[in-house]
Amino acid sequence: MKIYAKRLTSESKIQIKEYLTDVKQRIKTELKVEMIGVISDALPNQRKAIAEVFPEAFHCLCHYHFYNYVFKAPKDLNINLMAQTRKFLRSLYYLNKEKIYANQGKHWGPKLSFTKEILILLRSLSNGKPRPKDPFLVGAELFSRLTDIYFLLQEFITAIDATGKYFEDDRVVRGVYLKIKEFIEVNKSNIRELEKIKSYLLEIKDILNDDEISAEIALEFLERYCKRLAEIQLKEDFGIVEANSLRN
Repeated sequence: MKIYAKRLTSESKIQIKEYLTDVKQRIKTELKVEMIGVISDALPNQRKAIAEVFPEAFHCLCHYHFYNYVFKAPKDLNINLMAQTRKFLRSLYYLNKEKIYANQGKHWGPKLSFTKEILILLRSLSNGKPRPKDPFLVGAELFSRLTDIYFLLQEFITAIDATGKYFEDDRVVRGVYLKIKEFIEVNKSNIRELEKIKSYLLEIKDILNDDEISAEIALEFLERYCKRLAEIQLKEDFGIVEANSLRN
């Protein structure tokens, strides 16, 4: 139900406060209900005006604006990692060799089914799309899947080397493996930060989604969670992006 709507000429605290005062009056005189909470976009002047007009009401941020406000730094890092991973995959020579040869009127293709499957998987990952409102850090997930392929290649090469025999597609498998290894090493610190931030998100998600505990216990869990984040900030073993998120 729409309670009150008004177009403001600015986002000043004075105008927002005047608007909220009118809203408060209508709620009190017409609806005659208790004001228990407010959801806002987290703009500084909004927060100040809400605190003055509704000092006893809970103030929450909408999911989208909360994510943008608190997780802007990790979201930017995630988007950048997503873009860099896609760019890296699309630049892999053996993912493009078949098309390059075809343009020259020649044919090329991997010999082993294992190699074919690996190239199909890598090509599929290269088509991953970023999500602007992604709270689950898809860039980190894409990087994680690339890491899985890296370990698979590593196990395959180790097993082949143990036999001491030559195998078809040796150059292809080792070439792709070394390129992926180099990319992972370069981005190791970034993925470490994103994985830690992701763990914080999953932890608070578990608390908020637990329907079997009371509101009082949930609040106690949240307070412990916030206290633990505050303690983490006293340590020196976290990155710039993680520190930025914890401060917010």
